[in-house]
Amino acid sequence: MRHLSGFIILAIALIGCNKDSGSSATPPPAPGTGAQPEPTVPKKPAVAPVSLVVLVSGMETWIGNETYTESKDDTVAGTYAALGPALAQLVTIGSPGSEAALVTYGKDRPELRLPFSDLASLDAAALGSQKDYSGNIQPLLRAGLVTARTELTPRAAKRRILVVFGDGIDLDNQNDAPIQAEIDALAKAGIEVYTVCVTPSTDEPRCDRMKTIGKNGSFNAASPADLGATTTKLVEAVAAGG
Repeated sequence: MRHLSGFIILAIALIGCNKDSGSSATPPPAPGTGAQPEPTVPKKPAVAPVSLVVLVSGMETWIGNETYTESKDDTVAGTYAALGPALAQLVTIGSPGSEAALVTYGKDRPELRLPFSDLASLDAAALGSQKDYSGNIQPLLRAGLVTARTELTPRAAKRRILVVFGDGIDLDNQNDAPIQAEIDALAKAGIEVYTVCVTPSTDEPRCDRMKTIGKNGSFNAASPADLGATTTKLVEAVAAGG
């Protein structure tokens, strides 16, 4: 009898332990109330290195001569003072390892002012002095485009970009066919082209020509004072295009 009563007491104790352990277990979270995994935020792709050529009109009437002319009657206040800060804005469009070159047109042939160098080298000093453009009267825009394409085509960067500052005047203003052929050649080479037309008469056909050249983005500045804000828009467009 003692053995039987002991067995009964042990069984009751075991049942009690099972009840206690069941009551202390943490119930599973209700649907939608449990800990949720942290959302994955996609990382923005890094800005890739670029190869950039900046093509600038070197015409005296566009660059200006106010820093050196002795005759007030002959003074032309041009874009020269505004171009340096505009060039400085362009250094933000590429990551470390990007490169830039500067070409001007306005003489009998385009001039390579800055051979390909680190992108940070693109600044007012690369332009030279305003007087360097004295007497430049040959707006060889198409030849400038050819030179820019020749410089950019062999570069290894994934993005090759041409930015043109000017007023759209070409030596052969009556015939757009040669320029159109060069526009097609730039597109075939995979070169992005952006333009800024700086002229008070933004409704003239020459700004229409700049718009045609700037297949990836074209902007107008009504005066040199507007060049900074206009270049900011261009930089944003380049960033969006990447």
